[in-house]
Amino acid sequence: MNIVPKELLKDDLSRLNLLSLPVPQGLQTIEITVHRNHAFEPVASVLPVFLACSGLTARFHYSDYDDSLSFINMSFTFRSDAHLIWLDAARYKQRDLSDWLEERLLALRAQDTAPVLVCCLGQNICLSKDTGCLVCDMQTMLGELGQAAEDRRLAPFSGTRLSNRACLECARWMGLRYLPSLFRPALKALALDCDNTLYDGVLAEDGTDGVTPYLAVQKYLQNLARQGFLLTLVSRNEEADVRRLFERRRDFPLHWEDFAATAINWQPKSDNIRFVADRLNIGLNAMVFVDDNWGELTQVGMTLPEVRLLAASSPEETLRGLRYCPLLWKPDVMMEDTLRNTDVQANQVRYRLQFACSSLEYRKQLDIHLTLTVNPVARIARVTELLNKTNQFIFTFLRPSQESVMAFMSGKEKVCVACNVRDKLSDSGLVAIVLGLRSTHEGSIGTMRVAELTVSCRALGRGIETGLIFAMLRHACATLDCDRVCLSWRTGPRNAPGIAWLREYWPGVIGDTEALADVSKLTGHLEGVCIDPADPGDIESWV
Repeated sequence: MNIVPKELLKDDLSRLNLLSLPVPQGLQTIEITVHRNHAFEPVASVLPVFLACSGLTARFHYSDYDDSLSFINMSFTFRSDAHLIWLDAARYKQRDLSDWLEERLLALRAQDTAPVLVCCLGQNICLSKDTGCLVCDMQTMLGELGQAAEDRRLAPFSGTRLSNRACLECARWMGLRYLPSLFRPALKALALDCDNTLYDGVLAEDGTDGVTPYLAVQKYLQNLARQGFLLTLVSRNEEADVRRLFERRRDFPLHWEDFAATAINWQPKSDNIRFVADRLNIGLNAMVFVDDNWGELTQVGMTLPEVRLLAASSPEETLRGLRYCPLLWKPDVMMEDTLRNTDVQANQVRYRLQFACSSLEYRKQLDIHLTLTVNPVARIARVTELLNKTNQFIFTFLRPSQESVMAFMSGKEKVCVACNVRDKLSDSGLVAIVLGLRSTHEGSIGTMRVAELTVSCRALGRGIETGLIFAMLRHACATLDCDRVCLSWRTGPRNAPGIAWLREYWPGVIGDTEALADVSKLTGHLEGVCIDPADPGDIESWV
């Protein structure tokens, strides 16, 4: 089953137990170059069991012990998928290493654009966004260990002042949180049981006033919702009773409106999880199911192997599971994350309105606004996230790093066009991206090859997808002075919606893996939709 082994969630990790756990075969191998001034090997030795929970394994390549971070020996025979900066601040005299470290990281960036994770023991590091690096909060990671985080007696032999317990804790945080976030998209939703999971008691037996909330669990879930994770209820109860509970119990941190979708009935939990996934328009592999009943967990695990499972045998176990669940964490919270729950709930109103009136009247009533932005450097984090986490409406699976996106925006005869969508119900934020490259084509002024085209699942199903996409493509072609568009694609595990749209709406020649069309034929239905004046973004500073 798709569940984190309980040995990985214990308060007191055991190196012997961790090393005895089997690591599955066939995992994606990531090549990590470690630039260090103290030993990383005690952490690396137990990382595989944690990384395996995200379908990853790692091969580490070590620099010499180098306080200067000279990056001299960078001519490796392999391609690094990521770089790890592993430093002990006690080896430096400077009070603040941030400025010096930023300069060294820019030097690394000049040689390689692979993602960088910075871990500095003994000092909080603050880096500008220009470095594009992920900084590990070592103080929070090791804070609960207190003085037990260090073992200076063994430092001459181990090569680090970190204790064994601290090394194991670092491996857990890096293997379940930080490293997976560089290579896998975050989860999108939690399917939550109610009885003995969100509160102590059985609602049908104890009644609305007879159950006791698990306050810490509900507060943690509330915080996840603020980060953009969608909360849903999947419970064997009467829906009216559950709704009454969350509406009346003001001592509950969670309230009825915090849930983006609900499936409260006596059907199998697997059926209800499918229902809420369809309602939210997300894949089953983007969900984690939380339940105290091992029978329910087993049934869902056997029926829906893509869904992650989290056992809620006690509130303490639930908290640990939520805290360490792979990909249930985001290093940065963006505007779209805070908008997500409101936007998903607004989608239900939009769907009902679509069936109640004509397409034109639907668009007019919603007062839809599209804003196209060229090379939105200020939103590069969101652009990169959308290109990497979208699975349904995507074509080439380019999956670029933030550094690659920046290089793309600054390149000649290249363009990135982003689209923001808002209406009277909610602001959806940045929901669609086109990456285009200018090339020549016989009988054409110029042909734009689409390096990637992606639309967030939250923006699908509103009846404006075709018009939105063609508006972006026309604007990208105008920017590059092109009169034709060439779109290539490959079939992925879940991009059938994108390919189906292409075959139905693309106006030009479609082959097995490539489609060509004149820009003049890229017309979609956007009557009643306001296209705000295109924002030039930062294009003048890059072209």
